[in-house]
Amino acid sequence: MGIDCIRPSARMERMVRSNEWPNIERRRPDRPQSGDRRPCPTCSEAMRFYERYMVTRGRSSTALPAWVCRCGYEQYARHVPLGH
Repeated sequence: MGIDCIRPSARMERMVRSNEWPNIERRRPDRPQSGDRRPCPTCSEAMRFYERYMVTRGRSSTALPAWVCRCGYEQYARHVPLGH
C-alpha cells in the first residue's frame, strides 16, 4: 500500500489550500457601499447608493454603481454604455 491509498484526504487538503486567494481589500476605504446615503442635488432628499443598479438602454441592460433618488435623479459612478 502506498501513501495515496492510506491518506488521500491529507493530499487533497493541501491542494485546496493552495488554490485559496488571500483576503486583501484593494478598494479605497472612503468608497461608497450599498445603502450609503447623501443629499440629492435636485430635491435635497436622501439619495441611496447601489453597487449593482440596473440600467436599461434600448435592448441592453447592465448593472452599474449609482446614486439614486426617489425623485428620479440618477448619478452613475462609471460611464453608462448606450444600447445599440
